[in-house]
Amino acid sequence: MEPPFDKETIEAAEKILPYIPNTIKELDSLGSTLVGAINSVLYPVYCLNEYTKFLKGEFKERLEQKKNSIPKERQTEIPKYLAYPVVERLKYSFDEEYLKNMYMNLLSSSMDKDNLPSIHPSFYSIIESLSHLDAEVFEFLYTKYQSVLSATLRLKIINSTQYYDVFPKYFVIELLDNIDSDPFLISSSITNLYRLGLLNMSMIIIADRPEGYKFTRHKSCQEIFKQYKINDKMNKLTVGLGDSYHIQLSDFGRIFGKICISND
Repeated sequence: MEPPFDKETIEAAEKILPYIPNTIKELDSLGSTLVGAINSVLYPVYCLNEYTKFLKGEFKERLEQKKNSIPKERQTEIPKYLAYPVVERLKYSFDEEYLKNMYMNLLSSSMDKDNLPSIHPSFYSIIESLSHLDAEVFEFLYTKYQSVLSATLRLKIINSTQYYDVFPKYFVIELLDNIDSDPFLISSSITNLYRLGLLNMSMIIIADRPEGYKFTRHKSCQEIFKQYKINDKMNKLTVGLGDSYHIQLSDFGRIFGKICISND
């Protein structure tokens, strides 16, 4: 038996009906379907109330604004394969700015017929697979640098071929200088974005190139190096460069960004 739902929640579901396709309404009159997805037993009352406010306020307003900006001949209903899954996932990320914006842009982009060929059914699952930091890193790369250089830093023993991997696998200065997060977490975000097919990588050698020094001298590199240098009584440790990577958005990543980041 479904748990009871308060009046505010039911009203919130009804508010978004004009933006959901008729095909979904016919499945189960979306008002009850959507509200039924908000299980008050599993979902804290406070979060439920905040989500209701979001649906009645920002959610409705942004979809209205987007719809009004699209020429009438290009306006269309939100496809059923997007409408319900995205609204359901927003329940868990409406207070995470980057993830919320991606979901909202995906929905609003789908109201424009010209965008439909570019919208892949996996887009909402990709957003669901991102952390807040992953989303921030991707948005930064899409809007600022669609191509960056990543160095492979190594803790090396002078006059030896021996080395230790103690630095983040992906060391991108543009990200380190503009995103306030741990270098290892940023590296993990790059790993996940690559796993999801949003990034391409090609290996390059920068050890003998002048730009290699900007990596070894970067403050984040030096902070990690100091942790090991403090016990280096024989002064044999240094920072070296290994094979590095040219990282850029994949074709799939650029399309994902167009739909989920920039939907003008």
